[in-house]
Amino acid sequence: MPASVKDTAILSLKAVAIVGVVTHHILNRRIDPQANEWLEIYPYFSWAVLLFFAISGWLHALSQEKRGRTFGQFLAVRAQRLAVPFVAVVILYSILWQVMQVTGIFQPEARVPSGFLQKIFYSLWPLNQTVADQLYFLPMLCVISVGAHGLVCIGGWRFITFATGIALVLGLTFFPTSPNMGFLPGVWAWGSFCYGAGFLIRTNKSSRLLWTCVGVLALAVFIRAGWAGWAKVLPVILLGAMYWLKLDRWKFLHPLGEASGTVYIYHQPFLLQGLLIGVSLIPVWQLQVAGVLGAASVAILICSLYYFAVRNTWLKFTLL
Repeated sequence: MPASVKDTAILSLKAVAIVGVVTHHILNRRIDPQANEWLEIYPYFSWAVLLFFAISGWLHALSQEKRGRTFGQFLAVRAQRLAVPFVAVVILYSILWQVMQVTGIFQPEARVPSGFLQKIFYSLWPLNQTVADQLYFLPMLCVISVGAHGLVCIGGWRFITFATGIALVLGLTFFPTSPNMGFLPGVWAWGSFCYGAGFLIRTNKSSRLLWTCVGVLALAVFIRAGWAGWAKVLPVILLGAMYWLKLDRWKFLHPLGEASGTVYIYHQPFLLQGLLIGVSLIPVWQLQVAGVLGAASVAILICSLYYFAVRNTWLKFTLL
């Protein structure tokens, strides 16, 4: 974690981002349609994954300032941090789905194949579907970050600036109104842009230049994409404004920010959706709404408690 007190602002942003991700998963087809209609607030949190890309770029620049890793060193760290957990969780999810299918405890959607090896195969990158489709972020971030580090090693932050500009042009040209979540070309473009923007925000020393660039960016996106583009600009604005917003003082969010990676990989589908199946048994739809929000909070709490319980033990390899 960042050593500087001010750098703890990033923990608050990570907490905000993970709440947005969990909120995006709160709908359940078993819930009363009226409850689901009221809970269709999840599109307003579609920026959460792009914010994680921006945060990751910022942390990449911070790490490079402190350690200056070679390409090989960075590749090894990224593989251990992102690729290995992704494969491990895919196998874990495949085992759980297989047990449920074989025992008849619960029958998943038809898109989940019956064979154990099929579950694993169809969930690995670049397919990213079936039992671990919500984990697409891990291999995507791994590829984008390794590519960014290669540019840093070749030409420094100027190459990052160039690549970030290309990603922005691609996003504005081909994917101005694309979804902001999912293993999609538009998310690749905007995720790359947000990652590069996060990197450049960390390395930029002029706040006036920073906000001039953010203003021009916001104007360009709104002209091209209209209000649909707000979610693509918001992550960069939040990251650039985190000190102005004094997010480092929001200490109540810092524990969740630390545990955000673990919350991401474990909250969905079994923990959150399992709780929502129980909520669906409540007969009053208004109470179901409260139950869904409570289930999301409980899922976040359980994953966070697990993180802090095992982070200093031999089980820390299960964390992200």
